[in-house]
Amino acid sequence: QKATKTGVASWIIVIAAPIFVVVVVCCIAALLWYKCGNTAQQNVLVAKLELWRSTLPRLFEYNELAAATNSFSDENKLGQGGFGPVYRGFLTDPDRHVAVKMLSADSSWQGQKEFEAEVKVLTQLRHRNIVELVGWCDSNEGLLLVYKIIFDLGSALLYLHRCCDKCIVHGDIKPENVMLDASYNAKLGAFGRARLIEHGAEPRATEIVAGTRGYIDPEFVNNHLRCPEADIYSFGVALLEIASGKRPASRSRQPDEASALLVCRLRDLYDQRMVLDAADAKMNGEFDQQQMERVLVTGLWCAHQDPSR
Repeated sequence: QKATKTGVASWIIVIAAPIFVVVVVCCIAALLWYKCGNTAQQNVLVAKLELWRSTLPRLFEYNELAAATNSFSDENKLGQGGFGPVYRGFLTDPDRHVAVKMLSADSSWQGQKEFEAEVKVLTQLRHRNIVELVGWCDSNEGLLLVYKIIFDLGSALLYLHRCCDKCIVHGDIKPENVMLDASYNAKLGAFGRARLIEHGAEPRATEIVAGTRGYIDPEFVNNHLRCPEADIYSFGVALLEIASGKRPASRSRQPDEASALLVCRLRDLYDQRMVLDAADAKMNGEFDQQQMERVLVTGLWCAHQDPSR
């Protein structure tokens, strides 16, 4: 119980920090306002302050999020995460579609730890292809995170691995963590297992092989090293699943066996020059063959059995 309270206190401090910054900026703005005699300059100052404030995560009331998600109805449920469900919602002022992740009040200490990690990572990221943290809610009903729905999984991974101050390893790439907006644009979320490492530094071994069965890199199972290559492998399996409509087997004894079955099946088709036969039968052949082939081949290369390739 003590560990749980400590975890909750930690993420509250993480989220409270931007609020403290807002207060400081407001004080500075008030001082500048007092010194500024020109009305035009005052208007510019107010506009800049409002624009900056609008980019920060905000505190929501539980009733606001309940109304946005139709009381967290099953019709608005997008999926089930490791420690709670995710719901589609619509907020006003300003109007925007959002995804609301709920961590139930009785969730484990590990769940609260991942919740805290997700907040820490997302408050440092600003990119059009990474899910944006709009705000949060702490109520008796549980902890909630509110995200803006955005797009492009591959570009998101490139940004995480190459373009941030530190390399961010997501640690749980799978279709369930990729949501779609109204225009079918994909976006990456669920950063509870994300880890930050210095660019060029040797990855550190973890005690537990965390991830989702079927998407875990076999190399990660063997060496316990959480690195960008593990994300790339999971990304490849996700591509193959999306294109083929076939899920990795979920009842394999070992975490890495499930993805191996799917990858081997599709690689056999590729070797026989029949890779397009792996396309999801539900599409009835109504797709661009060149694009489909590129997706499948890219997935096979990302999930290649030889990590050096």
